[in-house]
Amino acid sequence: MVAHRPMDAEFAERLIDTIILPLATGRPADAAAGEQALLADAR
Repeated sequence: MVAHRPMDAEFAERLIDTIILPLATGRPADAAAGEQALLADAR
C-alpha cells in the first residue's frame, strides 16, 4: 500500500525546476535552475 502525502510548495518548486521545465524546454535542469537563481536575485 502506498501512502500519498500532500505536496509542499518547496517540493513542487523543485519538481518544476528539475523535471517539468527541462522536459518542456528541451534544456538541461542545471540551465533552468540557473535561470531561476538569477530571477530570485533580481527580486
